[in-house]
Amino acid sequence: MTAPPIARTDTCSYWLALALSPQLGPARARKLAQHFGGAISTFHRPLTELEAAGLHAATAQAIFGGQALASAEEELVRAAAAGAQVHGDVDAGQASRLRPRERVAV
Repeated sequence: MTAPPIARTDTCSYWLALALSPQLGPARARKLAQHFGGAISTFHRPLTELEAAGLHAATAQAIFGGQALASAEEELVRAAAAGAQVHGDVDAGQASRLRPRERVAV
């Protein structure tokens, strides 16, 4: 079984999607992305690989099925409507080096 196609290619959407995934905290999200070679790559893994990585079933299904990415897209639309700018393409290593007031949701 392969993951559904995902239109977005910017890293920010995927990190936000990981942050919005049920039962997945920031530390586990970073470890997951490192394990699979990045946030984007995580969303292209088969459901069985996500589950084998130790994710709860609901988390694996939200990532694999695209619900987490859809939630991220909705949040980005709301942010844009509110006039907020969301800066993307921040990888886990960069996020860990940001000062607290600049930290992004990953």
